[in-house]
Amino acid sequence: MNAADHGPEQGVSETAPLLGPGARHDNSDERPHTAKKTARNLLLLIAVVIVAVDFGSYLSYAPEIEIFETIICKRLHGFEKGTIAGQHGGSISACKSDDVQAELALLVGWMSFCNQVPGILLALPYGFAADRLGRKPVLLLSVIGLILEEAVIRFICWKSDIIPIQAIWATPLFQILGGGPQIATSMAFTMISDVFPLAQRSSVFFLLSAAILLGEILATPLSAFAMSWTPWFPFLAGVVFEIIGLVSAFALCETMPSQPDRPDHDDAPHQRTQTRSSGEHSKLSTTIMQFWPNFGKDR
Repeated sequence: MNAADHGPEQGVSETAPLLGPGARHDNSDERPHTAKKTARNLLLLIAVVIVAVDFGSYLSYAPEIEIFETIICKRLHGFEKGTIAGQHGGSISACKSDDVQAELALLVGWMSFCNQVPGILLALPYGFAADRLGRKPVLLLSVIGLILEEAVIRFICWKSDIIPIQAIWATPLFQILGGGPQIATSMAFTMISDVFPLAQRSSVFFLLSAAILLGEILATPLSAFAMSWTPWFPFLAGVVFEIIGLVSAFALCETMPSQPDRPDHDDAPHQRTQTRSSGEHSKLSTTIMQFWPNFGKDR
């Protein structure tokens, strides 16, 4: 009997796979299509989340300034509308007087400063959390913290007769839950990096940035148009759009790469520690580099 009589059994050993190469690649043509479809769906959902939250922020920014100005004007002059004598003669709107504008600038300036502090202090902790717990939980926490902050600001403005307007300086404390808009932006771009190959990331980032910019362009005139009736309408509508973004974020799938299988070698603990450390530093550096893009308005 020659070797040809053995047929398929030739070369079979204890290390040979039970399934032949044909059986292992039956579904190989379907996997790339499924992966591309999943990546497109993820990009669409992330775009909805970011654009909705950013659109809500820009929609409510100008009304927020006007409401702050009205509250300060009422506190300093006792009325919201009317005129007062100007320094150089004539009359000016009471809310455009120097004392009102000076206090408004102080209020908005300190608010902008306080809004940046949580993102700076919490970038590293939430970067590590994203590599251990996942990107989606951190993104959800960030959006929830932003919505809570915006809701409390509106409550303070509504009850400004009993709550000093300076209380808004404490609202960035809600950004401790998730790290604020900088962390949310980093998580969104990190999730895209997880599912798109390197060759496609630049074009995908460009599309996402274009969608964000388009939302900002549309939000500004819509806000001005709505303010012709009352500034409170776009001021409250901004939170509604942010809630829409939060609901969309719940539909996102987790994109954190799975951990490699545990090695069986004698030096497994050392290799595992070294691999985990290098992977975490690589992912964390990506998160920190993406930390600075603007997400929503800067107060």
